This record gives sequence, structure tokens and C-alpha cells, in this order.
Amino acid sequence: MAGMKRLYARVIEQDARARDGRNGASARSVATAEALAEAEARLGGRLAKTFVQFARAVGSTRWPVEIHAVEALAPYPPEWGRPSYLVAFATDGSGNDWCFDLRHREKGEYPIVFWDHEDPPDAAELEQADVVTTFDAWLEEQVGEALDEDGRADWSARQEFFERALEPHRETNTWPWAPSETDIAEVEREIGFPLPKDYVWFTRTFGSTPWPLAICDAKELLALTVQMRATNPRAKRGLIAFARDADGSFVAFHAKGRLEAVGGPPLRDRSFLALLERRIGADASPVSAPPAPVVVAPEVVPRNAFAAKIVDDEPTNSVWRAIAKAPVHCKRRSRRPCADRS
Repeated sequence: MAGMKRLYARVIEQDARARDGRNGASARSVATAEALAEAEARLGGRLAKTFVQFARAVGSTRWPVEIHAVEALAPYPPEWGRPSYLVAFATDGSGNDWCFDLRHREKGEYPIVFWDHEDPPDAAELEQADVVTTFDAWLEEQVGEALDEDGRADWSARQEFFERALEPHRETNTWPWAPSETDIAEVEREIGFPLPKDYVWFTRTFGSTPWPLAICDAKELLALTVQMRATNPRAKRGLIAFARDADGSFVAFHAKGRLEAVGGPPLRDRSFLALLERRIGADASPVSAPPAPVVVAPEVVPRNAFAAKIVDDEPTNSVWRAIAKAPVHCKRRSRRPCADRS
């Protein structure tokens, strides 16, 4: 049950985001005992046990698909030409529904049928429909598919972000001549553990980059690690350096995938791309060329500025005038007499 509570919490969290992005979206509402009793009266039977648990805990949702409130549960109208024993409880927003088949009840659950309005199942297909163990099992499947889809969209957006940010800083000696799959496999054999997948994507896409910190490509990992150990002999064993910061510290991979700073402050980043994203945001390198530096003509300073100032202020003071004109080595504190007195 603890696992289902976590699943329900994920649905509630994502559903709130989905509703925030839709103008006029109604608030999520959980089912009351009265609403559940009225729904069962309309349907002429008990609702699926795990669907009732979901309706009481979560209610109607817009994510991972649109799951109806219990007040909306009803058999299809006869004019729709659909079997009256099918009750739609969710829709994909394109006219297709997930339905309970009320003819078959097993351990408090009903078979779940997908009704495709363009290619509806015939009677034989409905009879052969698999009996889903629970409504929760169906929900887990939908959540997994939605997270995969959201993850792909998010990853695509992140790829574009990194490409825009790093393009002005690419190094022609490595990009587009980035490590191949064969290169990666060879490096992994040498270091004894697989490289993090996000770093593999980076180095196969960009090779290396000098900004926002100097990140080497996969083929340079061992050489950078040698440098790290030469300057930090007490570094933990098993670390493989992949970056060097402006302060001379290193960032390394642990065999278990976590990141570790060597010679610098501890890292809070959980992954390579999290580190890269944070540093890009912190350094905020401009895409356009930086403005040309302002060149200021150097001020001509007398060899003995202090003495010259005194002479300017006291032109009649012959003693200070003599000091100002004397050779530099004659003004040093030395017991030896100056060889160039005049």
C-alpha cells in the first residue's frame, strides 16, 4: 500500500502542474461516500475496488490521462452504438476511452478495455480482452508511459539548451571529432566501470569544452586523472577526473557514478549534467562576443616619484633636488660608498 501512496502522490503532483498550464481547468475533487453510492446505483453494481481507493484518495485527474470523477461514470447512451456494459472511466482526449467491462468481476476488479473510436473492438475481441489484475496496475502503466513521454520531451529541451550554450565555446580540435562508441568502450575497459550516460552523451556530442569549466573528452580522462593524482596525492582511489576548474581543482567520477571535487569545495550536484547546467547558469557566458577592452595609456611615472614630487614642491631645496637626480643604486641602504657620486 505504501507503493500505491507514492504513486498517488506522483499523480497528484503532476496533475496539479497539468491544471496550472490550462486556463479555466477545474480543480481536482475527491469522491465522497455519497457520490460513490450514487455511481454504483446508476451502474447497477459495485465499482472496482482499487478504483474506489483511487477516487477517494486522488479523485478526477488530468494526468497521466483524464480520469473521470465518479459523478461522470455512466453506461454509454444507446445512440452511441457501444455496448451498454462498458463504462468509460478515462479518456485520452482524442475520443478514445478506457472502460470497465461490467460483465466480468473477479476479486473486486473488472477487465479494462480500450475503446478506439476509429477502430472499435468487435464482440470477439471484447471477449478476449485481458483481465487487468487491478485498476492500480492499469494506472501504473499509464504513469510509466506518461513519465517516459515527459522525460523524452524534457531531455529534448535540455539538449537544445546545452547545444545553444556550448556552441560559442566549442573547440575545433575535438568537436565534431568527438569520441566514438568504440572509444567509449575502450575507455570503460581501462577504467573498470561504465561512464555515466549523461557524460557519454556530452562527450560524443561535444567532445570537450573549455567553458564553463574545462571538461575533457573521454579519450583524455586517464591523462587528466594522472594530473589530478600528481597534484592531489591523497585523492581517493578509484576516482576518474573529467574536468578542471579555474582554481586548479578537479572534478571526478566515482565508480558508482557520483561526482566528487578534488582540491575544491564539495559538490552538491547529483549528476554530470546537473553540474554542467548549474555552472552554465552561474557563469552566464554571453553568446555574443565580449566588448573590446578599454586601452588606457600608461601613466609616465618618474623613476623616483616621491623625490621628484618633493623637488616640484620645493624647487629651491637643493638637497632634495640632488636626491631626485642621483642614480638609483646610490639611494640603497648600503655601507659601501657610491661609486658614481657627482
